[in-house]
Amino acid sequence: MKIGKALFKSSLLMASIALTGCAGSYTKKVGVDPKELEGHSEALQVMMSGGNAKFLRDIEVGEAHDVSEDTLLTLTDAAIGLSFAQGTISSMPGVSDGTMSAVFLLNAFIDESSLERKGSWMEAWMPASMAETEEEARIIWTQMIEEAALSSLPEGYSAELYELESNPPIGSSCTLRAFKVTGPKCPDGTCIIYGALKHDPSRDLCDQGKMGSGPTPGIVNSGDATSYFPSGFDKVGVFQVNEKGMEKFLNRKYINQFHFDLIDGFDYSAYYSALSSKLPSWAYWYFGPENRNNHTQMPVVLNQGKTLFFIKPKPGQ
Repeated sequence: MKIGKALFKSSLLMASIALTGCAGSYTKKVGVDPKELEGHSEALQVMMSGGNAKFLRDIEVGEAHDVSEDTLLTLTDAAIGLSFAQGTISSMPGVSDGTMSAVFLLNAFIDESSLERKGSWMEAWMPASMAETEEEARIIWTQMIEEAALSSLPEGYSAELYELESNPPIGSSCTLRAFKVTGPKCPDGTCIIYGALKHDPSRDLCDQGKMGSGPTPGIVNSGDATSYFPSGFDKVGVFQVNEKGMEKFLNRKYINQFHFDLIDGFDYSAYYSALSSKLPSWAYWYFGPENRNNHTQMPVVLNQGKTLFFIKPKPGQ
């Protein structure tokens, strides 16, 4: 993936504070009418098929070769409802992580566009022929994610299994599957790969990568009429554990999004592009436009290393 002026680089950095971890109450749409997808960009068709495109819009442009980065940046207001509240919430001194998680969740419900503006998650439709049950599909899917996340680390980086005991503010305790990362930008081994990693039904692992099943949307050409799809908002990423979470990390205790920072100098654009390229053609990864590190305000979808923008030709083009 080559994009001028590092257009994509800051777009992809938003994964560190995405709301996907606390937006589980959103319901995915199953069986979208193919007629609803007609005339939209591939990116928007993907999100419509996943049921999370309420505030997403395509930009109408001229010939593809006439589309410059400046043009896209000028027209971003047409791509998503940015008239909604732009306020951000960060961890505050003296306020517990549980309370801050509740504030994030409340904010998501107050501002309906929050998920699509700030979120980052995967949309996928695994062919039904790949698994006999949703549980088997879950194992296959999370293993794919884990293998892609590990193998996409740049040269000079290594990862070792480093599980944490999770005691979330909501729900029961569980074991959080994660990997400790060491490398040029993580010399002390305090970076972590965290997310929807390999599920093992024989263990009490934290819920990640649950699958549902339903009709295969028209955007996917798998040949199967039905598919398994993530019932939550699966994602994975590599982060630096910050000072706030370091003691817990070293003692293998629960850490969450407030304990993560972006790794200074790490090429996130290249990492997520490589990760996407190692996932099947039926797996897509959405990145919302709004984040402290995303100055482009461009919603995008990755598919096998290719960047899909929310743009379509003007009528008659």
